[in-house]
Amino acid sequence: MRRSLRLLCAATVGLSTLALVPPTIGAVAAPATREDTGATREDRAAAPQAAAGELLVGYVAGANGAERDRARGKAKAGLTDRVVAGAKNRPEVELVRLPPGSDRSRAARELRADPAVA
Repeated sequence: MRRSLRLLCAATVGLSTLALVPPTIGAVAAPATREDTGATREDRAAAPQAAAGELLVGYVAGANGAERDRARGKAKAGLTDRVVAGAKNRPEVELVRLPPGSDRSRAARELRADPAVA
C-alpha cells in the first residue's frame, strides 16, 4: 500500500509537471520538488517530495516496446511503472528509475534526444 501511494503521489505531481513541459523540449519530467513549485512555505511542507532517481517519460503515440526500451537504455533507466498505457492515439507515460548516483539532468537530456520520446 505504501509503495502504491508513493507511486501515485509521484505520478500525480509528475504528470502536473509533465503538462508544463513545452513540447519542443520533450516530455521528460522529474516530479516537482518542494523547492521548485513556487508554493508557500505551508504548501511546500505538505507537498509530496520527488522520488530520488525517478523520471516520468512521455512517448510519442505509437512508440513500440523496442523504441521505449532503446530510449530507457540511453539513459540507463529501468522501467518502474507504466503510468499511462499507450493506445493508437494516446501516448504512453512511464515512471523510470535511474541507477544510484546518476545525474537526473543528463538522463533527461538523453531521453529527450530519442525520437520515441515526446
